[in-house]
Amino acid sequence: MNNLATNLKTIANKTPIIKPVKDYLVSKVRDFQYEKIKSDSAKHIYQIYGVRRSGNHAIIEWIIENSPSSGFFCNDVSLNHSPKSARRRKAFYGEKPNILMVSYENIKTDFINNITCNDVGEYKNLKNILILRDPFNLFASWYNWEMFFGEKFRENSTYRESVVDTWIQNAKLYLELQQIKNPNLLVINYNSWMASADYRIKLSRQLEINETNNLYDKTPVFGQGSSFKNDSDQELTRLNRFLKFKDDPVFRSIFNNEVWSLSNKIFGEIQNSNVLKP
Repeated sequence: MNNLATNLKTIANKTPIIKPVKDYLVSKVRDFQYEKIKSDSAKHIYQIYGVRRSGNHAIIEWIIENSPSSGFFCNDVSLNHSPKSARRRKAFYGEKPNILMVSYENIKTDFINNITCNDVGEYKNLKNILILRDPFNLFASWYNWEMFFGEKFRENSTYRESVVDTWIQNAKLYLELQQIKNPNLLVINYNSWMASADYRIKLSRQLEINETNNLYDKTPVFGQGSSFKNDSDQELTRLNRFLKFKDDPVFRSIFNNEVWSLSNKIFGEIQNSNVLKP
């Protein structure tokens, strides 16, 4: 049945006459689904923040896959906008009360205890979640990215510095949140989530999803997948991709003293990262 639905969707997307009709109908269905969850005053809201290429979508899909709740996910929402305005939206289904998941990417904000989206209706509980990835592999992913944002990151120093500054701000917030004992303020270390089954079990308990130590190793529905998916060098794992650019002077210039200091505090010494030191 899933294969049939996938095949029909592929045919619709490739048929010029059908695709606009399909897109319109899907949009109206998503609008209806959003209004339904908006009207649920018992819902829980998860606001998820992270710099692009931080594994945000893999973790979000992992949460959805293991959630016992029904819910609705809105991708890449602008601050203080309605999640309904998100270009990519997805419903998911379960037995427990509804969750509204809202993803923010490349946002500089001090979100502690704040609700940063509009038009969500009444809700029972709000969780703010920050995802952080080590800077060496994160910026290697940006540097290798073939899409518009990757090209801009490589070629435009002002834009590149703004992305690095966003990571620095998020890293400082990560350290601050670690000191706050609040179950509704969570930090997710992408490296630990990737490497440690015990960490995934602990995190699943904090997120109140089905307890699991499994990774989400599929290509996420959103987020365009890995920027290394077409790379022929199989030695470049998700935790040492920076080695591809170890001799690139522009890439090496990203890692100033503040980036090194914050990375060491949060992730410890990343294996082989010393090749990037001046």
